[in-house]
Amino acid sequence: MPKSTTSPSGPSHCARLAICVLPLVLATSSGSQPPYRGTTTRPPASAAAADRDTSQLKDALASIQASARKDPAFAALVLGELRLHGAGVPRDVPEALRWFAAASREGSVRARFEAGLVYEEGLLGQPDPSLAQLWYRAAADGGSPEAAFRLGQLLEGGHGIPTDLARSIRWYQVAAAGRVGPAAERLGDLSAAGNGTARNPVAAAHWYLLAAALHDASAETKLARLYAEGKELHEDAELAVRLLTLAARSGDSDALYRLGQMIESGRGVPRNLKVAYALFDLAAANGHAPAALAAAALEPQLRPGELQWADQIVASLWSSGEWR
Repeated sequence: MPKSTTSPSGPSHCARLAICVLPLVLATSSGSQPPYRGTTTRPPASAAAADRDTSQLKDALASIQASARKDPAFAALVLGELRLHGAGVPRDVPEALRWFAAASREGSVRARFEAGLVYEEGLLGQPDPSLAQLWYRAAADGGSPEAAFRLGQLLEGGHGIPTDLARSIRWYQVAAAGRVGPAAERLGDLSAAGNGTARNPVAAAHWYLLAAALHDASAETKLARLYAEGKELHEDAELAVRLLTLAARSGDSDALYRLGQMIESGRGVPRNLKVAYALFDLAAANGHAPAALAAAALEPQLRPGELQWADQIVASLWSSGEWR
């Protein structure tokens, strides 16, 4: 497959056209949404408005096809996305793949990644991890860190292809270098467990720290646990509390639970049972079973006024949506 080509400086005619077209396409879409995207409910448009939008959409699609000579890779990618999502045109996954293949021949790395997703997620009927691996490898070779991460996942888990942890780790490292937080977190997991590599808590902390810097709340929680437990790393309860607080603010249920444990025991922070209870209760509302048990065990130790305060705090945070 051809290597990625560099786009000329400044937006091309086709790129400018797509910027105008895609909002219209998404707003007037009558097809089904892809299974990994959310749906929104819109009020029904009038018949005249619907006809007008349909006419504009047809004109826009014709313009994209006409512009393919100027920016063929981008135009083919857009047309593939429209077919894949059923956005303004009938959803047709095989047709989408043909457009992705055409875009790939013109150097579109993103098209290769999208084709890999189609095969991995089985959008043609059944998942095909072997073809997904080929497309992800082509995209990763073209510089896609997201494709490198997906490739690492396929090679680690097997998923119908031979497991190869050594190669999986190498692709995770490529993805982490490309600022994919979950890839850095997974490298931390493997280093902490000694899975596919020598067990190395210091290396695990390094990878978790990188993932945390990329706003991965789960990695912040895992890094905090390393410092809180102090088994292989120097114990630093105050640092663990700070890390858990960052992760908890991102809505990580396990961070809420573990921060509650630290506050309940007074490690790294003054002991405060009503705050600990509120954190346990909030984590439990997110479906964290151990937190629900911890809240039930702590509840008899609180006075009615403290329970009322904690309940009000949880209700306020839950309704804000910031902690879930």
